[in-house]
Amino acid sequence: MALVGFIIFIAIWTFILAPIALAIPKDQTWLEREHKTRGIGIFLFWPYFIIRNYAKDKERNK
Repeated sequence: MALVGFIIFIAIWTFILAPIALAIPKDQTWLEREHKTRGIGIFLFWPYFIIRNYAKDKERNK
């Protein structure tokens, strides 16, 4: 039961961060400046960085 709750939590967290990550301009954001060098920030915001990197790769490959 806890595993199902955790998976649902990760899915919601990802879908909340996805539109935010894609809407932020392409330059370095506050979130990246504050959290990129901190392990806890990367742990908490991993969906954000995955989505941002995917969006950047998609832009490059056009």
